[in-house]
Amino acid sequence: MTRLLLMVLVITVIDFNQRGAPSLTIHQHISAADRTLLPRGLIQRQTANVASYEFKFEIGERLMLLATNELCVIIGRKQTVDCQDEYIVELAHVDAAPLWVLEHQIARVALRRRRRVYHARWKFEIGSRVMMGDTSAIVISRQCSAFGRQIYKIAVTAKAEGRPFRYVLASGLEPIAG
Repeated sequence: MTRLLLMVLVITVIDFNQRGAPSLTIHQHISAADRTLLPRGLIQRQTANVASYEFKFEIGERLMLLATNELCVIIGRKQTVDCQDEYIVELAHVDAAPLWVLEHQIARVALRRRRRVYHARWKFEIGSRVMMGDTSAIVISRQCSAFGRQIYKIAVTAKAEGRPFRYVLASGLEPIAG
């Protein structure tokens, strides 16, 4: 029974070429000229060598070292296939040797732009009496805009016309003498 089964297997593997000589179809070497005879599923496709993996952080980028909450700058990086990226960082305000860190040990930080501070010379003090056109008022509070303009909140002492509190620029107010 096993001999019959082996004979059936050998017959299916052996193929006869045009001359009638048997040739093995499975173990035979396929040259470049024979590629057209193969089914498309057996032809190996050549893949383009494209680096599809990118670094998370760039060299020169300012980051925060999460362990110490200190600012650092990336000065080098190393990439290994199927591993985490390694970065060489230098602490920003510390004289120390560069550190090797993994990408989960550093993070981007939102570095805020330094705000410009305006030192205002106030035209009116809080509590001073002022005139807005024909209306008299008292200064309740004051603030400075981003451009340095002085904005005053006033309480109208004369006829308020339904709006007892108003915000007015300093240029719209005049001091009351006396």
